[in-house]
Amino acid sequence: MIIALLVIILLALLVAFAGYVIFWLAFVRMEKNPLGSKTPSYMEPYMPEINEGIEWFKAQDKIALELTSFDHLRLRGNLLPARNARGTVILMHGYRSTNGYSDHSLSYRFYHELGYNVLQTFERAQDESEGKYITFGLNESKDCRDWAWLIYDRYGINHDIFLGGISMGASTVLMAAGTELPTSVRGIIADSPFADQEEQIISTIKRTIKLPGKPFLYLAKLYFRLFTGLDLSKPTPLSAMTKNLAIPCFFAHGKDDRMVDFENTERLYDACKAQKTVFFSEKAGHGMSFVIDREDYSEKVIAFLNENASGGNAGMTRLTSLQKGRTIAPVPIPIPQDDEKDEKEPEPETETETASEPAPEAEAPAVPSAAAFPGEEIIEEALIPEIDLLSGAEIIPAKKENADGDLSTAPSHKNEDPVF
Repeated sequence: MIIALLVIILLALLVAFAGYVIFWLAFVRMEKNPLGSKTPSYMEPYMPEINEGIEWFKAQDKIALELTSFDHLRLRGNLLPARNARGTVILMHGYRSTNGYSDHSLSYRFYHELGYNVLQTFERAQDESEGKYITFGLNESKDCRDWAWLIYDRYGINHDIFLGGISMGASTVLMAAGTELPTSVRGIIADSPFADQEEQIISTIKRTIKLPGKPFLYLAKLYFRLFTGLDLSKPTPLSAMTKNLAIPCFFAHGKDDRMVDFENTERLYDACKAQKTVFFSEKAGHGMSFVIDREDYSEKVIAFLNENASGGNAGMTRLTSLQKGRTIAPVPIPIPQDDEKDEKEPEPETETETASEPAPEAEAPAVPSAAAFPGEEIIEEALIPEIDLLSGAEIIPAKKENADGDLSTAPSHKNEDPVF
């Protein structure tokens, strides 16, 4: 009887230990991927081009940005400004990305040459950002929200924002649709997303370590809740799309994806209630649709961007349209001239304007001042950025959630957890 009891206790300890190992492999920060960093065979023919894209981005004049997350982590990113930018594309990389750059290696130049600023982010618990636990989009989606608010504060309401991601980054931007995003977020571009994080982890356990997924996932979930305080099962990208009524989405997936089955994108596309577009590459592996079918992919993305861009004017020169990646000449903002006051200093605008001045059709909300970037014309007073004395990076605080769920830096907006 005692021996049987000891055997049962030993088995229970072994199962508990196995569950912790799964938790550690899946969620805990590591400098090296525990499943190995060997380049997948389907990517090898394209590595020279991928590496060239990484080197191109690293060689550009970028602005190092930092924000403090809602749970007090320092998150880092690099902003590549475009001249007379028509908007900003925020890019979220995938799960345990090798260096934070590779997932979007060919996208940086693509979006930049279309006239967009490119914000490359390092997700929490990976690369240059702080954090101990990867949460498969649960907290990363809030970080994505905070990056969007950072761009909003820098450029104003009339500066378009698009959220883009690959793999877990794609699921992250879809889940961000359920957070309190700025109204200037014009669309989401999700390449190779998973629809449900639990299903994806079970699939990965079966594929990589050849163990039954569900029993070990349930144990790992207990540790996940214990260490992070989060429920791994919700929200999901799928639940976010069922509630997404307003933000247009572009979905892409390779049908030869052996890591995240393309049926995930089919489910997400069907669930999305907002305007939507989908592109499938017949021969592409995981996250490789843009590489394999670049011409068709680019054409679809450009059409999506043009269709959803606001075309507004935020007090700076804005591009009016695109034609297959070639920008049309920007249209400068007309400045009224007063012949009677040619030799006088211009008077600052006040709330009480003279009746002789034409009133605008609709008064736009005040646009926050922005720091002038190299090569970027901004007709407004430049801010003096706060600089981190240790790293030399510019520090821009993110919006914080207080006890009432309001944004501490902008009381007029709510910064709530995702609602699904």
